[in-house]
Amino acid sequence: MRILLPLILLAVLVSAFVLHPAAAEDAPQAGPKKAQAKTTLADLAFLVGSWTEAEGPSVFAETWLPAQGDAMAGVAHWTIQGRTRMYEMMSIEQGAEGLVLHVRHFHRGLVPWPSEAKGPVAWPLKSLQGEHAIFEHPTRAWPKRMEYKRSGDALSGRLSGTQDGKPHAIPFSFRARK
Repeated sequence: MRILLPLILLAVLVSAFVLHPAAAEDAPQAGPKKAQAKTTLADLAFLVGSWTEAEGPSVFAETWLPAQGDAMAGVAHWTIQGRTRMYEMMSIEQGAEGLVLHVRHFHRGLVPWPSEAKGPVAWPLKSLQGEHAIFEHPTRAWPKRMEYKRSGDALSGRLSGTQDGKPHAIPFSFRARK
């Protein structure tokens, strides 16, 4: 815990990332595709680094650490006009079912989001092609899918699913922090 707290405080943001209450459906119910079982954390090394997206007064920073053992960890921090809006703790864990992305959100003061009272949001890896990973929850409506795609010093992503019965997506574009 002493290691996680400083990581969260170092966090960098993931702008405009808003989750609706759906904690009961967060635990993946279906196993991953057969091809996913062959994917390892080493295949996701393209995420490692510190990334920033800044748009006007909104700054979102995200940092992924190299894999260690059976997991890799990340943190995010979102500010608007210099005031913290959200912290995020992330992990991608290798398990018997394959790789799974877990995300847990916190308000200021590291107060967990009530919508995640039963646990973090979790998405099994659905596919990986080169430096493009797609994590998808088998039953969740929003957010159903989280994508990451790297191209040089740019990391783009997309959070998508169905919100209020309509398709909805939040794209983001990070640049490597130097």
